[in-house]
Amino acid sequence: MKFKKLFVFLFLICITCCSAFAENKFVKVVLVGDRYCGKTCVWKRMLGEGFDPDEKWSDRLTSRDLIRTDNGDILCITLWDTAGTDRYYDEVVDFTRDANFVFIVHDLYKRRDGNVETYLSRIYRDIHEKAPRAKILLVGSKYDCRHRDIANTSKQAELVEMVAKHIPCDFVYTSALEDNNPGIATLLNYIVQESRNMVLPTHSSPSVIRFNADIVPPPAPAKSGCTLL
Repeated sequence: MKFKKLFVFLFLICITCCSAFAENKFVKVVLVGDRYCGKTCVWKRMLGEGFDPDEKWSDRLTSRDLIRTDNGDILCITLWDTAGTDRYYDEVVDFTRDANFVFIVHDLYKRRDGNVETYLSRIYRDIHEKAPRAKILLVGSKYDCRHRDIANTSKQAELVEMVAKHIPCDFVYTSALEDNNPGIATLLNYIVQESRNMVLPTHSSPSVIRFNADIVPPPAPAKSGCTLL
């Protein structure tokens, strides 16, 4: 019994010491894309939430925090979901100015037209000009829909890959519908791995919100700490 208490005591000391020497690093991740592309569903999956088939398209900026640990460092990751309407395109692009990561989400189930390649290239270019140091990733969403329309979805997937190679940047296929989807895990792992080579702030600083007043309510008080997943 005494040995067990001693073990618990030493374990708590180790945890305390590790926490004391661990460094907090803050990461800003922004998800962008047009309406109905699946940003919010991907965003919620990255936060560990379930899939909502009745999810409505987002018309505002929304953020949530999560923690990842890496080699003794604590990554406090703020995930931002953004509005997808063309009306707020400039505000969304400007909001990525201080982002470390930007994920451009594209609906693989969307009917292909001549504007898709132009849109993806344009939003990448505009974001890269605002945030030249940010890691930008193309994210193909709704990959599960390939079973409904494999011809169109395959073409969309090929388009994402072609645009990614042309830019060039990395790309990932995801499905918010599927539990434990490897694409969602890849996004989270990508943030952790790429953060190792970044100079990240060690204190929290509020992002500058420049959206129009009619779309964003007054910012809520800052949360203390992050949500551990």
